[in-house]
Amino acid sequence: MIYKQSNRIIRLYRQFKTIMEFDLNIDQILEHWDVSHGIREIIANALDEQVMTNTQEIEIKKDKDNWVIRDFGRGIQYQNLVQNENKEKLSHQAVIGKFGIGLKDALATFNRHHIKVLIESTHCKIVTDKLQKHGFKDIYTLHAKIDKQMDKFTGTQFTFCNLPDKDMDDAKKFFLKYHAYPLMSTTRFGDIMEKKPTDPAYIFVNGNKVAEEPNFIFHYNITSLTPTLRKALNRERTNVGRVVYTDRVKQILLNSEEKVVHEILQKELEKKSIGKFADELTWSDVQMHAIKLANVKEDTVYLTTEEISSNAVLMEEVKSKGLKIQIVSEQMKKKIEKDVDMKGQKIMTKSVIEKKISDNYSFKFVPIGELKPEEKKIWDQKDAILKMTFSWLPKYDVYISETIGNNAVGLCESGKNRITIRRDQLKSMTKFAGTLIHEFVHARTGLKDATIDFEVELTRLLGVLAGEALKER
Repeated sequence: MIYKQSNRIIRLYRQFKTIMEFDLNIDQILEHWDVSHGIREIIANALDEQVMTNTQEIEIKKDKDNWVIRDFGRGIQYQNLVQNENKEKLSHQAVIGKFGIGLKDALATFNRHHIKVLIESTHCKIVTDKLQKHGFKDIYTLHAKIDKQMDKFTGTQFTFCNLPDKDMDDAKKFFLKYHAYPLMSTTRFGDIMEKKPTDPAYIFVNGNKVAEEPNFIFHYNITSLTPTLRKALNRERTNVGRVVYTDRVKQILLNSEEKVVHEILQKELEKKSIGKFADELTWSDVQMHAIKLANVKEDTVYLTTEEISSNAVLMEEVKSKGLKIQIVSEQMKKKIEKDVDMKGQKIMTKSVIEKKISDNYSFKFVPIGELKPEEKKIWDQKDAILKMTFSWLPKYDVYISETIGNNAVGLCESGKNRITIRRDQLKSMTKFAGTLIHEFVHARTGLKDATIDFEVELTRLLGVLAGEALKER
């Protein structure tokens, strides 16, 4: 495709007063770069200069057929073409550039794509051309042709001829400032921006895009760099591995105080049980953070798969109270049990919910001396029933109560070494004996209701009782 060339650019190229020729020592490099990557480098350098000199916003505009990028800083000098480590940029936390190679890479890319560029500042004018390498007649490398003519000019201006609008649009997408993502939260480590569910998430460092994440919840802009992250920012600025920015993304999430962020994390945590959740929730500390946020509502119980399968009665209690169940790993369960939520409350695990259920039981104990004669007659058979059934018993006290709660007819409280039988069980020997034996199986074995092991033990005791009954015939 042929693009209309600017008369001014062509005229300047033809009339350029070359004072010096600077060998950039470049032939064909970064062939996977397209024009937008080269433009990205120019924009990035302009933004860095704006930050370091605290000058006005950079300009990106179309001037007739040409695209123009201009900053209002100190102005480029031909010495900036030397590849070296930029100590000023290394010491500045708000910029991302490190080495004097981004500009050279960009110029090589423009040359390869036949895009003419004129660089102007108060110090010099620069254009590029392929010239014979000094001392080698058969080698041609990219050179900067420098005119040291001094003009009154503020900052640095790049003017591009033959630059398609699409390449400029694509280049601007590398920078947060040219996106309209709603800001959701700001922390000392960076910012969280809203992301559409159908879009990939972008990871920015000081406003420069360095990576894409297909399964993140938010866009992130990291403003406080770790040494590892700063070191990992390569010459291309993009395709930085997740491992180097994970720590900062975690810290941004853990330090966000915005309710909307908390609510989204909690919703994402709920998806974990069905296996469809964002990658941030694969990090245990972020998952733990979401759990601590959600626990404040006291509407979710965090259980392992084994706890769910072996505690049918507890599951019924949980469901009857309208509580949600969130599956967690055994490792996460151990972390949860050692921690508290944002209000200092224990997180709802199996032991916590069991205690809450137990605390909800309502007792109205009846002194044995106040039992009716027919109730007392049945009560007096307690020791005989236990002796007939068990070869040994733990030391538990047995109480009678008018009420227990939760429709329970008996309750074993191992922490108190106490068994409570509801008073109406004394209406018949069958009810009292059945409930008494049931609760002592809990006391003696520690087994829970509706488990196979509990049923096996009850079946064994039925056999014992049948045997004892037959002996008396």
